[in-house]
Amino acid sequence: MSFPIWSQLRAVALAGTRHYSAPVLPAHELLLAAGTLRRQERAAWQPMRGTGTTPLAPPPETRPAVGPLGQQLLETMLAGTYSSFLYSYYQDLALSGRRVPHRLLAAALEQQIQHPPAYPNPYLLAALGERGAWLARLQPAWRSLVTLPEERTWTHGSPQQRWRFLLVCREQDPARGRALLAASLPFDPPWLQADFLSALSWQLTADDTPLLRPWLHSPDRGVRQAAQGLLQQRPNKEVVTPAPWQQGLQLLEDTLRQAAEKGYGHVERTIRQLVHHLVEQVPEAHEEELEQRLQGVVDACVGPQEFIGKELNVLRFKRQLRLSLLEPPSQQD
Repeated sequence: MSFPIWSQLRAVALAGTRHYSAPVLPAHELLLAAGTLRRQERAAWQPMRGTGTTPLAPPPETRPAVGPLGQQLLETMLAGTYSSFLYSYYQDLALSGRRVPHRLLAAALEQQIQHPPAYPNPYLLAALGERGAWLARLQPAWRSLVTLPEERTWTHGSPQQRWRFLLVCREQDPARGRALLAASLPFDPPWLQADFLSALSWQLTADDTPLLRPWLHSPDRGVRQAAQGLLQQRPNKEVVTPAPWQQGLQLLEDTLRQAAEKGYGHVERTIRQLVHHLVEQVPEAHEEELEQRLQGVVDACVGPQEFIGKELNVLRFKRQLRLSLLEPPSQQD
């Protein structure tokens, strides 16, 4: 008479693993495994069976992995710290001819599924390299990252599916996306019209103007406002120039000086907003100067020091990301 595997594991655990000369898991781990198998058996679970076909080997990589510093920073972001920089870092990797190392591919793919960005990243696959795309095709949970949605998604999908389909079209074939949107918008309810028009903010160009203008006369106020807001946007905004940045820095210093005389309570929120804006908008050529000025504020023990210290760390992390693209690529994964 044969006994189920879970029963045999339980017997070994209860009898004691010290009687076995071969390496055996601790008794408590054997009991946990036995309980898991028992629950699966009661649920009529069957182990997955192979398809009988061996997957093709991954194609050779066409670009080297990012260097040691970049790999360290990637690990930090994939672990959840400063993860908001992942989107732009994948773009920087792709444009600099680097990629994510093999050992971090699974974490990078899973992070994209668990925390998808608001807009699809057109540089993701290039940053993941050939093996990243190969892995994504093998794993059903990741496959959506490398497969384009069918046009049926646009005609029969949910509003959210249609919205994401439109964003993919904005990346792959903007003209096709505009044609599909122009054909369907007159038949969509106003709330959907406004949502779909907002998708045009992704890579907005002058070619979108003819599509937007007729909706300035929509009977729905929300649709009119969406079209008007997009037409007023300036595509490809210029990088913030040193003059506005230095004006912001001067305003911060003036606010800190006044607060030193009258107290920080009533201007602390203003100081936080100014510091955050400066860290976000400072041109690369002036990052070191901003870091020195903010460090001086912290050393002088004025203002919301803890908040400024955190923003300083963000500024330094941004600089590390940029430096990682200048180091030699890694010779191994």
